[in-house]
Amino acid sequence: ISANVTHLVLRSLIIVALVVAASGATLWVFSDSSDVNVIFAIDSSASMTSADIGASRFDTAKSIVSGVVLNMPRGADLALIKFAGVTQIQQSFTDEPAELLLALEEMSISRIGGTDLGGAIITATNLFELKPDKGKVLIIISDGLDNAGSFISGSPIETINYARERQVVIHSIAIGTEGGLIGFLPEYYQIPAMFDDELMVLISEETGGSYYRVESVDDVSTIIRSLEFETSRAYVNYNLFYWA
Repeated sequence: ISANVTHLVLRSLIIVALVVAASGATLWVFSDSSDVNVIFAIDSSASMTSADIGASRFDTAKSIVSGVVLNMPRGADLALIKFAGVTQIQQSFTDEPAELLLALEEMSISRIGGTDLGGAIITATNLFELKPDKGKVLIIISDGLDNAGSFISGSPIETINYARERQVVIHSIAIGTEGGLIGFLPEYYQIPAMFDDELMVLISEETGGSYYRVESVDDVSTIIRSLEFETSRAYVNYNLFYWA
């Protein structure tokens, strides 16, 4: 009886294997990989002009991206976007760090009001589809307040799921303090630069990424070192069966 059961189990496994092979099924595994695409998304809204972190939140965000890029292995594909009320692709994928750093240097605060954090996630996720077979890592730097676009008209969970279903790992860096003021207005106006990191924590938790908080310039070097490791980990696509 035991021999018959063994044969039945083996036959069942063979049938399952053949079905999986015929369907062209793939397996996504979260692991170390040297074959990863990285997109940097920087909040360029007015609140990022606050000088509560270094020269400004915006300049500190740019220094974080610069530090990560300079320490990445050669050959990695990198892209850069900025977002306020709308999202703009500042630099599409390039394997030349100098090209991305030049685009970063030229990046400026947006004139369009609002912060569409969800739109930045959707734009980056769609951009990854240009290179779908590589690992996908998105690094978002923002003061966290989302007040326009995707998270207003739709559920944050829907946007997060859109990225997660496409195997995008999102690391979020919340930059700012509770008492920061808008940087481009005289101080006597006392207009606060809003800060809210609750959504950014959720984004990283739901996509397998890490969350970081920048409360002073002293935090920058530690975050850069951590991201050197994080950018080498992503969901990697494995074909379960390969037919020559």
